[in-house]
Amino acid sequence: MPTPNSQHIVIVGAGPGGLAASLLLAKAGVNVTVVERSSKVGGRTKVIERDGFKFDLGPTFFHYTEVIEEIFQAIGKDAHKELKLNQLDLNYRLIFGQGGELDCTSDLDIMRDRIAVLSGEKDANAFVRYVEDNRKKLHRAKACLQEPWNGPTDIFSKRVMRAATVLRPHRCVATEWRRLFAH
Repeated sequence: MPTPNSQHIVIVGAGPGGLAASLLLAKAGVNVTVVERSSKVGGRTKVIERDGFKFDLGPTFFHYTEVIEEIFQAIGKDAHKELKLNQLDLNYRLIFGQGGELDCTSDLDIMRDRIAVLSGEKDANAFVRYVEDNRKKLHRAKACLQEPWNGPTDIFSKRVMRAATVLRPHRCVATEWRRLFAH
């Protein structure tokens, strides 16, 4: 808990990063003030309501609960109890302008089958390869980012080069998708 003699930090922005930093700093005994220009916290994860519609600006943060769990564990709390997290069978629905829709789930087998119905076996199998490739990218990137960075020369370190072999920073996402998917 903060003490009268502890440091005082001002966090600008009450998005996921600002909130995480403020929780961790407060747990370490720092006095924290969070300032946010919006009337609601959440940054890219908040919901905007307009003309009777709700627009979710960033649910993907909650698709990767490991980060939330680690932050809450570091402050002695259980993220699932505090946030009442529940896994949903339907993460979101994609509706295509040319027709068709896709109910997205984190179950890889179900997603593969749904993509096969919508777009054929080739795209369904490409989706599985795409997910497996991104799991590899996540594993290498996490290993790289969870170690300390001591200066700009770290960009040329072995750990960054190992990550770059799977991250392929020279390619854009659209190029990757065109390479893998027919539709």
